Amino acid sequence: LVDFNALVDVRHFVFQSQNNLYLNLSVELMEEENWASAGHEIAWQQYQLREIESEEGDPQDGKQIKFADKENTFVIEQSRSTIVLDKSTGFIQSYKVGTKEFAKDMSINLFRAPTDNDAGTNPTIKSYAKRWEKAGLDQLSFEATSFRSQERDGGVDVSVEGKVQGKKFKATYLIRYSFHSSIFSPVDVVVKLDREDDLPLPRVGIHFLTHKSASQLKWHG
Repeated sequence: LVDFNALVDVRHFVFQSQNNLYLNLSVELMEEENWASAGHEIAWQQYQLREIESEEGDPQDGKQIKFADKENTFVIEQSRSTIVLDKSTGFIQSYKVGTKEFAKDMSINLFRAPTDNDAGTNPTIKSYAKRWEKAGLDQLSFEATSFRSQERDGGVDVSVEGKVQGKKFKATYLIRYSFHSSIFSPVDVVVKLDREDDLPLPRVGIHFLTHKSASQLKWHG
């Protein structure tokens, strides 16, 4: 094991003004090993160098945000985008820019494909993979128990409370949306677990589908 410190000089980097800045570091194997080929990524980390706060209260292109509270959906129309929330779950059902749908069917994701270590080799010990399968983390259902909206500063805030359930897993979740002047509105997702066991979760994230044209989509921050 080698322990060392490295200084990354970013003074000569060319940054575009008025943009968020992230430094992504990746550690890769220089030579082939018996367990991985050269170039295999073994560690990575992201550092935020600068964050630009969106200015609220100044609608894009002079257009106010419009919203409609319908029976099964809540629709928000911004300058060039339309976002549809599914009131039965509180998740984003559709996100369009113009007429093109870029994302749809958002949901909370608490599962990933098990690795060999997750599956284990000792048949007398219940592995993580077996415990995840027994809990039903790969087949979760979601139900909104509360869906509230409130107008604020020319926009609208939406708060959703719900419950998620698997075969032997229960949890609650809270989602907060804030739709104002920015086309990219902040979204806070808080997962509150309600369970009796100490099952380690394989993942806590968001799942959604994207348009086939978004082949160069990258994780940002």
